Amino acid sequence: APRFRRQDTSDDEERDQIICLPSICTITKKTFGGTKMKQQGFWTKFLITFATSTFLISLIGYIVGDHVRSFSVLFSLGKQGISYLALLEIASLSFLVSLYDLILFQSHQLRQTLFLYKAILMFLLSGFTTAIFIIVFKWFPLSLWLGWVGFLISFLLCFIIAVGVTMYKYKKEERLYNICLKRTQKEKPQ
Repeated sequence: APRFRRQDTSDDEERDQIICLPSICTITKKTFGGTKMKQQGFWTKFLITFATSTFLISLIGYIVGDHVRSFSVLFSLGKQGISYLALLEIASLSFLVSLYDLILFQSHQLRQTLFLYKAILMFLLSGFTTAIFIIVFKWFPLSLWLGWVGFLISFLLCFIIAVGVTMYKYKKEERLYNICLKRTQKEKPQ
């Protein structure tokens, strides 16, 4: 049976543990493992998406809520807040977006797909789903072009930020894999 050797990274801020085998290198988190990590990642992603969406919609509602309350179901309470129904709609949308993320970025079937293709597909799925929610739940009238422009601008900004954070996460993981690979290559007899 191969012997596992545990090594901590040299960075004090990195608390991830690297487990190196002679020919296999994997990274594990100290607090999570296997399937549990993916499930927790999904719920974390859902809660972050829901909280961010709710915060941004609340901020927009505070600024323009009283002006648009007559024709926007999303801002029907004006500056007073968001209705429970609107919160459930936002939670449903956040759940679907998190599900798309799970399927595209964490499934084993799509591992070989380029990140760019996954990001484009995520952008299209999220945008299409959000547009359906806008239409079905009448968040603003279909004829209100200013609402659609605002949606596109905010959607693009949020998506660019999300892709940037994801790219940072992947670069960090790549760095950890490279550390492990270098250690494995140093230990491998020539």
